[in-house]
Amino acid sequence: MSQLAICGGNPLRTQPFPKWPLYGDEELTQLKEVLDSEAWGGSVHGPKLLELMDKFAQYQGAKHGIGMNNGTVTMEIGLYALGVRPGDEVILPCFTMIATPMAPLKLGAKCVFVDIDPDTYNMDPKSFESAITDKTKAVIPVQLYGQPCDLDEIARIAGEHNIKVLYDTAQSHGAEYKGNRTGKYGDFHSFSFQQFKNVTAGEGGMLTCNDEELWSYTCWTLNEFGREPGKPWYHHKELAWNQMLSEFQAAIILAQMTRLDQQTQTRIDNAKYLNKRVREIEGIEPMEWAPYTTRHGYNFAPMKIRQEEFGCTRGQFIEAMAAEGIGVVSPVYPIPLYQGEMFRPDGTVAGALFPTSTWSKVPCPAAEKACQEEGFLILQHALLGTHKEIDDIVDAMWKIKANVHELRGLEAAGVGNPGSNRASVQAKEE
Repeated sequence: MSQLAICGGNPLRTQPFPKWPLYGDEELTQLKEVLDSEAWGGSVHGPKLLELMDKFAQYQGAKHGIGMNNGTVTMEIGLYALGVRPGDEVILPCFTMIATPMAPLKLGAKCVFVDIDPDTYNMDPKSFESAITDKTKAVIPVQLYGQPCDLDEIARIAGEHNIKVLYDTAQSHGAEYKGNRTGKYGDFHSFSFQQFKNVTAGEGGMLTCNDEELWSYTCWTLNEFGREPGKPWYHHKELAWNQMLSEFQAAIILAQMTRLDQQTQTRIDNAKYLNKRVREIEGIEPMEWAPYTTRHGYNFAPMKIRQEEFGCTRGQFIEAMAAEGIGVVSPVYPIPLYQGEMFRPDGTVAGALFPTSTWSKVPCPAAEKACQEEGFLILQHALLGTHKEIDDIVDAMWKIKANVHELRGLEAAGVGNPGSNRASVQAKEE
């Protein structure tokens, strides 16, 4: 008789994991205040937005915040403010969400993809340095899954070559590098408040920075129809954007921030317990904190499967976990970005408005291995429960390991993503 649920056995867990997003009276109170105020937003900085920009910047260790309607346009406007124009080159890791390269490509820049550090899945500083040319204008290091990049080394390299640094910090709210919140570093940090981030309003974004002049230009001119502070309403200095965060979104984010520290600590405690137990399973390897990480944001808990040691493929493992009732396991990015259909073999980009919106890459073996073979994630909301949730995750891994022979002849039919817990496996005749 089969033991694994995917082969007809009983699932290990039948209870749901903690849900996400979470809300409470704080959100309802904040939203009611906006409704009653009649100041709902638009192409203005409303009182909730102004409050949020100040509070969020301080929380991240920065002086200034700029609220926008998503975490993609934050990068686009931030790069423009830093002087990125058609023909410039922008370096970024190939292991990230598609939004990261879309920002420079929309400005007519060339994306140069570099490799990741296999121990953190963040951008490898050596690979970054190898890709620099006399056309390199900026770099976008991605602080992935809640863990900071090697900020000092990136700053050293960028400083030596006069390269601007915009950090994609969409997944790392409240993370700390050597005891400091990461907003202290670089020219800009770009944050996201999308549905699956640790602070969410469904959508939304924030740039943080420390330069007064850069902040004023980006916040008041580039993000508000080219206006200037103190000038008449219909004075427009230059062609610009209107990507303002609304008062409703700002209200929800303000409420979400009231429980972020407590939730982060819960995630950290559960992730440490998870990693401790997983280390005992041959073929499963938790990804540890880098030596410089003093606080992990844990938007995901990343891990690796050594397929030969564990005894099955990553796809089979994830599908088997879902059948056991552990539908909180997802693969990492399925391919390095340059293997996507958008990036044509001749270096052009499908749908590009500028002929200068092109791409190139340096060798990226670590990213290809992470995408194709080993990387998987535990979704962040699974870390918001008790040790019982963690025990069920690890016990399911042990169950699959003990009965891995049952997976022979089963082919993964396609694993889910962070937005879906659906998974299935189809049996094929050998």
